[in-house]
Amino acid sequence: MANAFKNMKLSAKIMAFAAAMAVFFTVMLVYLYKQTEQSMWTAKRQQTKELVVSTTALVKHAHDQISEKGLSEAQAKQMALEAVKDLRYGNDDYFFIMDTKCNMVMHPIKPELDGKDQSEEKDPNGKPLFKDMAAACEKGDGGFVDYMWPKAGSTAPQPKVTYVQAFTEWDWIIGSGIYVDDVQKQMAAMLRVIVIGAVIIMIAAMLLAWGL
Repeated sequence: MANAFKNMKLSAKIMAFAAAMAVFFTVMLVYLYKQTEQSMWTAKRQQTKELVVSTTALVKHAHDQISEKGLSEAQAKQMALEAVKDLRYGNDDYFFIMDTKCNMVMHPIKPELDGKDQSEEKDPNGKPLFKDMAAACEKGDGGFVDYMWPKAGSTAPQPKVTYVQAFTEWDWIIGSGIYVDDVQKQMAAMLRVIVIGAVIIMIAAMLLAWGL
């Protein structure tokens, strides 16, 4: 079989190598993309959860000032709201606070929602997102909720995944989320790097075949 390959015409060798490498790298690209996508989503969700947990701890610190520094509850709440309102991470991602009855306590991007009942608010798919957030906290300490919500500066709803956690002392729910397309853009950038690498390897393989 080795002799048969050596006796093949140069063009046939190159075509055979190119075809084999194309099939191999197509399979590898699909596998790597799926594995990387899953890993990235897991990491992003975990990061969002950890940030919400940390922000909840920040709210608890403000709450503790009532007993430690003699602040009134109103003062402690205002301290917490001001601190959380200015927090940002990632692509200008933010934190919001609602209560367990779905009243918006503080939304840094849509302040017009503050103090308003959001229990009947639904996304374009008819999902009662705020009720789902409250339900996620009723079942346990917190949880993830998928829904559609516009990005800052836009009115077009986009798929979003939010983690919410309850702060029972004040009947609050702290939440933050990531947009699906932000993760997809990162995946696309990573895929471009993988494809470029695969093309370079294929060219190297073809040059090797040229020399056989």
